[in-house]
Amino acid sequence: MTELPATGLAITSSQLLAWIASALLVFVSAGVIYLSVVEWRDRRRRRADESAAGKSTRGSRKSAGTSSSAGSTPPRSPAAFGRRP
Repeated sequence: MTELPATGLAITSSQLLAWIASALLVFVSAGVIYLSVVEWRDRRRRRADESAAGKSTRGSRKSAGTSSSAGSTPPRSPAAFGRRP
């Protein structure tokens, strides 16, 4: 048993390991949550950029006087970009 000099509390090695494991668990969990939020924000931003680009492309075709169905390609599925729907 190890005794802390400042407080006089006794800490066993198993308690110390439990505290270290808990701290690492909290650290890793926070990292996973952070990365998930960042990925979610980026995905939302990419979707907004794609929809804005699609709207500007459609608007320029209509203003040019051409039919929107003539010469256009069908929209690609998310799987075509390597993502699952």
